[in-house]
Amino acid sequence: MRKDLKAIRIADKGYAFYAFELCKKTGIIKELEKKPRTIDELSKKLKLKNKRMLEAMLDFLVGKKAIKFDGQQYSLTGYIPLPFSLAEQDFVTTQYKGAEDWTLFFYGFAEDSLHYGSKHERTGFDDQQAIELWDSVMVGPLYSLRQIAVKKLLKGLKGGEKIIDYGCGSGTAITEIIERSEKPLEIIGVDISSKMLKMAEQRVKIIKREDIKVKLLKKDLSKKFYFELLFDCAFASILINHIPQNERENFYRKVAENLKPNGKFVLFQLVNRTKFDRIFSDWLLNVVPSHHGFPILNEYISQIKKYFSKVEVLLNGTIVIAYK
Repeated sequence: MRKDLKAIRIADKGYAFYAFELCKKTGIIKELEKKPRTIDELSKKLKLKNKRMLEAMLDFLVGKKAIKFDGQQYSLTGYIPLPFSLAEQDFVTTQYKGAEDWTLFFYGFAEDSLHYGSKHERTGFDDQQAIELWDSVMVGPLYSLRQIAVKKLLKGLKGGEKIIDYGCGSGTAITEIIERSEKPLEIIGVDISSKMLKMAEQRVKIIKREDIKVKLLKKDLSKKFYFELLFDCAFASILINHIPQNERENFYRKVAENLKPNGKFVLFQLVNRTKFDRIFSDWLLNVVPSHHGFPILNEYISQIKKYFSKVEVLLNGTIVIAYK
């Protein structure tokens, strides 16, 4: 088994254990032992204000067979998720220390976030410790498939194209584009975090190429945005979950408007296949101020298709190539 796929399988197991432990700490398991409960009943009884996180966590555990859902109420199945084995713990610690540190850091805020509904500045993209952890996990197993998305972006380019990277973050995707491109390009990276853009600037300087021009801009992509030029290609890596759900369709429309005719939009995005078949980290990410939930596959693709003439879906929606 590929090392990254093995890491994802182990992480899925670990997050189920952490989710169940959090349910025990907050009294959810004790309440479900008494009788089935709805989200509203659990929220009111246990004073859990973060309903989005509560629902995402319970839905994830439904997918892991630890909890069942009858259409209205959640109840226990009797199955209890197991912690890592010693071999699994050793694999994670030695091979993916950054991902482990990221998980433990954010899990430390989970109980407070579930109780008080508050999101923590320390988990956002303007806290130095948090963004360093984000940067370390961006090269982890969940993000290894981004390389395929970059190849799809570069395929067929003749040279001189203008590319925009929406939500460029610390520049990991931009550096992959620079390293893999055999042609001269112009790249604009856009992000809301000044500190992330600073890291991107430093990263780009290290691998600077004379035939590839890079410009970095600060913009809030959850709001209206406009560029004076049209782009040949657009790229977005793990961005959609940072856009409010009611603004996502407008974002796809704006991306299409900012593309030249026949332009290409490539997305690398973690996607929930269904309500109960979720990316393991989705529930925990609700402690992050800008996280609004990973998109659910059918709705995600349906919204993109409204603004693009042709849409290719790879790896269960992890990679999408949309043509104007």
